[in-house]
Amino acid sequence: MKRWCCAAVLLLATLAAGAEEWPRFRGPTGQGVSHESHLTTHWSATDNIAWKAAIPGVGWSSPIVWGDRVFLTTAADGGQDCHVLALSRMDGKRLWDLLVSDNGIVVCLKAATGKPLWQARLSGSYSASPVYAGGRVYFLSEQGQTTVLAADAKFQVIARNNLPGPCQALMPVSHGQLFIRTGGQVFCVGRPGASGSAS
Repeated sequence: MKRWCCAAVLLLATLAAGAEEWPRFRGPTGQGVSHESHLTTHWSATDNIAWKAAIPGVGWSSPIVWGDRVFLTTAADGGQDCHVLALSRMDGKRLWDLLVSDNGIVVCLKAATGKPLWQARLSGSYSASPVYAGGRVYFLSEQGQTTVLAADAKFQVIARNNLPGPCQALMPVSHGQLFIRTGGQVFCVGRPGASGSAS
């Protein structure tokens, strides 16, 4: 099993959405579909390249493109160190590079500068990617605990919820519900149309 880089990182942006942003894996709708047109169809390592930039370590995550920045993660030192980088979309210049380490550490960065706003340790170990929905970020540990944080410049735990683990898969969100896969069961969390602690 390929484990995720040792830290989860939140980027708080105050950037206005422009043309078409690419905010996550597989793009705006999560389907790998873009409405951009007039894209080039031919290139090589030297032809039709606007810029290229060397990135330390090894990376598997998809870049995020938002406004005039490209955000990347990369793992160095055999996966022990995780870097979060911001590049200029215009010329590939590295704007900032933050090293985050240690399993279970969440770091909240200001997207414009890379300045850490806060960091906190969550208990457990993590394979599943965090999920953002409704101004909250959901972190599901391998032990079955979901920690819900406010996506805010101040650290705030909204809830901690436990299910019998092990849990390694990302939790889908659909129709106002969370779907959590454990080793031998799947849980549908929340009732349609409900929200908050009463759901």
